[in-house]
Amino acid sequence: MGSDNTPTSDEFRPVVLRVLADGKARPLREIYRAVADQMKLAPEVLEERVSSGEHRYSHRIRWACSALAFGGLLERPKRAHYKITENGRVVDAREVGELFREGHAGMACVAGISRRGDHTQS
Repeated sequence: MGSDNTPTSDEFRPVVLRVLADGKARPLREIYRAVADQMKLAPEVLEERVSSGEHRYSHRIRWACSALAFGGLLERPKRAHYKITENGRVVDAREVGELFREGHAGMACVAGISRRGDHTQS
């Protein structure tokens, strides 16, 4: 397992939104590659593994996708595929990291956007 130089799932979330900003549904494997490429992850980071043997970066990207889906910013059109929602487009990708770093308050904000179906910016 070794050291942990992989970005956190919080750090992956804004990049996931940017990767999916074109509105296309993408399989997780494609999202993993695109996010890793955009973040220019070092080869040693791409080789880090969690105790199950899975690559740490893909494990964290999957958690980022799950959190974004829970917040209503992504949808799962089919198993292991994600697509940005209209609400995901509302949340600026540069600010989504801040929302999630705020913890429950940030999640409440994202959930509020989803419940209202508020597709307009203030």
